[in-house]
Amino acid sequence: MIAKAEETFRKLGLSVQEFARYVSIIRCSNRAQIVGGIIKYLLIALAAVVILAAGYKVVNILNDRGCMTEITEFEIELGNLGKSLRYGEKEQQTFDVPCGADRIYIFDKKGRVNTAIFNEFPLMKDSLESGGNNIFLIKNGQVKRSFSIQNLDIVQPYYKCLMPKFGRMYFLAEGTGTSAKIESAADQPECTITRVNASNDEGRNIFEEAAEFTRIPDKDIITSNIEVFKEDFIIDRQIQIKANLTEVLITITPKRILGKFIYIESFPKECIIELEKILQTARKTEDFEVIVKSDPLIIWKYETSISNPKNQKYILRQRIDEDCMSKINGLGITEN
Repeated sequence: MIAKAEETFRKLGLSVQEFARYVSIIRCSNRAQIVGGIIKYLLIALAAVVILAAGYKVVNILNDRGCMTEITEFEIELGNLGKSLRYGEKEQQTFDVPCGADRIYIFDKKGRVNTAIFNEFPLMKDSLESGGNNIFLIKNGQVKRSFSIQNLDIVQPYYKCLMPKFGRMYFLAEGTGTSAKIESAADQPECTITRVNASNDEGRNIFEEAAEFTRIPDKDIITSNIEVFKEDFIIDRQIQIKANLTEVLITITPKRILGKFIYIESFPKECIIELEKILQTARKTEDFEVIVKSDPLIIWKYETSISNPKNQKYILRQRIDEDCMSKINGLGITEN
């Protein structure tokens, strides 16, 4: 463009100074257009950011209001549960889970809950220990909301941890006159954990019954150290009901290296008549041997020392009711 302009100026007989002045005007004009364009686009971008921020804020406000509405409805439905069921009536309850929570903890306010297993949720643990709220909505590992409901009864371990399925949760509720007794529903995913902690007398009874059935060295030494063993490991039990199956996961977490470790799972005789007929489990692996006594016991005997958490899973081919599940007991022992 400038070359053509120079040629035109020469034909017209204009001076070099006049041509230079003309070029300068063109360049300034181009710069002004570029700067103006940049400013224009910056203003458009700024306006878009402001609009998006305002829209995001409005969406958050609406979501928060919607969430609070969902929680209020959820709280009212749970609170009315004991009133809506006749005495002895049992039926499945279905609830829409508010605020996209991925866990719902429901505690029996009258029960003695072992709060040691809730260290990952300090707010929930503090509330339980102080007698505060007993319903907690968890999302992404954080307590998002909590409130209190009085008329819910739950057998040991005195709470339920339910994991929503397609935005809903299910449980069985039985009317007791003044409250509702809550039990697990088939195919409702659970995260309820029971800390296995047999008393000294319970532990001795379990051990002596197992010792009659299989050879366990140093019987007298082990019997006198049952309470001491509890300082060496933590044992948790998680039970999942699936249609006509009961799945049980045992997690053993050593606090030190454990040699010749033995875990014994003991069942109430009035609940399971012949264990071997309904039990589905591995009998032996490279790490441990499994011994089953129909009267009924399951014994895991580790062939090697263990230093990392171990999981043991077994399946009962029948549904075990809540009262029976609460009576399942366990004992861990080690010989060194």
